[in-house]
Amino acid sequence: MYAPPTPPSSGPDASMLYRTMEPRPDWPVAREGALIVFSKGVPFPPFCVKCGADASATVRAKLQWHSPWLYLLIVPGVIIYAIAASIVSERAEVALPLCEAHRSRRIKLLTVAWVAALASIATPVATLSLSPTGSSDNGALMCALPLVGMLGALIVGIVGGRIVTPTFIDSRVVKAKGAGAGFLDRCPPSH
Repeated sequence: MYAPPTPPSSGPDASMLYRTMEPRPDWPVAREGALIVFSKGVPFPPFCVKCGADASATVRAKLQWHSPWLYLLIVPGVIIYAIAASIVSERAEVALPLCEAHRSRRIKLLTVAWVAALASIATPVATLSLSPTGSSDNGALMCALPLVGMLGALIVGIVGGRIVTPTFIDSRVVKAKGAGAGFLDRCPPSH
């Protein structure tokens, strides 16, 4: 069973522990309030990041973060923001452990998103092909339905597929929110 080591109370290691933002090498993941803090490339302990139960699988996640100030570029134009964000964003790839229940829930939500996206496209096509020629009573509805369906599918897919959300990434350290209390309880404090 994984148990984080107790922090040293004295000696040279005690002062180093509280000066660094990075977790120590023998602590793969630390907590900072409700955030998890870990070094890029470090393996997570084998416990579900959502509940703290034994993990049965890992999900590879590509995290991306940029300074919140960059959102000011949306005002002059979304395209300018998108280009700047793609250039200056920090990235990290991590294998997040999940228990069978949370892995299954994630798969179900992603499946719902894909089915909703396909249905939002198929429904107007099927309705138009089955309606008599020249009948355009529901033309506005047929145009709006795919847009609303795709937007709903996109929201369900993003929310359902996300495991943790980065709040800070630099060249070495990642901070993220979204870990459950059971996992956070297993992590030692970062400072």
